[in-house]
Amino acid sequence: AGEGAAAQSSRSSIPMDAEHVELVKRTMAGVKLPTLGIPAWASQISEDQWKDVVQRTLQARQS
Repeated sequence: AGEGAAAQSSRSSIPMDAEHVELVKRTMAGVKLPTLGIPAWASQISEDQWKDVVQRTLQARQS
């Protein structure tokens, strides 16, 4: 009852019949999130190298 009560009290909730629930489930099943939030190139550069790149980029923008 807790979940239902919370959903009913939410002003942004929308009615979800069984067909809509299945549509959402099918849609979400097709969503693929990245396994890591770190891009591949980031593992190929040291922290110090990355800091240098960031610093040079910031300096170039200021000049």
